[in-house]
Amino acid sequence: MIHEHQPLWQPTAAAIESSPLRAFMQRVNERYQQSLSHYEDLHQWSVVNPEEFWEMMWEFGEVVAAEQGSRVLENADRMPGARWFPEARLNFAENLLRFRDDRTAVVSLREDGQRVSLTF
Repeated sequence: MIHEHQPLWQPTAAAIESSPLRAFMQRVNERYQQSLSHYEDLHQWSVVNPEEFWEMMWEFGEVVAAEQGSRVLENADRMPGARWFPEARLNFAENLLRFRDDRTAVVSLREDGQRVSLTF
């Protein structure tokens, strides 16, 4: 029986340290002189600094674009209604399909315990 607050899975310390999320937090820490060490810290920082967060996410995610533009956020006081990267020009398909290899794209765990992996 699974209890309400019992995690189904927990990564090892090594997996956490080598994760893209950890690498992203380290990059934020370096650029903005922060000391983020947990997901909750990053979330709070992203809420307080949405433009910096999304600019870093664009860079970290290596978004392919003809134009990023100079503005990250327009009409920030209108949520919903704000515009993110209003000057950006990109092809979503190019970004979503740029990995055409056998790297894992999605991993699921079925109710019967079987693990299913899909590649790009």
